[in-house]
Amino acid sequence: MKSKDFPCTLCGKSLCSGFSLQRHIACIHDSKKMHTCLHCLRLFASNYHLRRHSDSKHTLVKRIKCLRGCNALFASKEARNYHHRFQHEGMRYTCRAVGCGLGFCSAAALKKHGQKPHVAVLRSLQTQVEKQRCKIAKLEAILKTYGMKSDE
Repeated sequence: MKSKDFPCTLCGKSLCSGFSLQRHIACIHDSKKMHTCLHCLRLFASNYHLRRHSDSKHTLVKRIKCLRGCNALFASKEARNYHHRFQHEGMRYTCRAVGCGLGFCSAAALKKHGQKPHVAVLRSLQTQVEKQRCKIAKLEAILKTYGMKSDE
């Protein structure tokens, strides 16, 4: 096992070698994106990230099998793991906003969903409020015909 003797002065992460530290700084902190995808021209900080992108987005060969035996094949372990969480573990995270109840397979997906206002829910509530106002107006009209006020 390698010792981690090369700490990053920017974030404190310890790395195994001077080369790893330089690569870490270039990829994470300097955002030097020098590797270009030949399919879509997207830029990446490292060849590893380019290969991972290319394998998951542009490769037709899918060699990684689902661990649960459902015969699904994937180009990357990340895609397989997402499939596993989504298809086999179910939606463990549920939005608790009034009237929403959507399910998500990760806490991050639920958090991202929660950052957006629940427009449909708000519109539904607004519609319900408007219906109640109409009912109140009709009742007030009936009371008025009998010479009564709604606050009596």
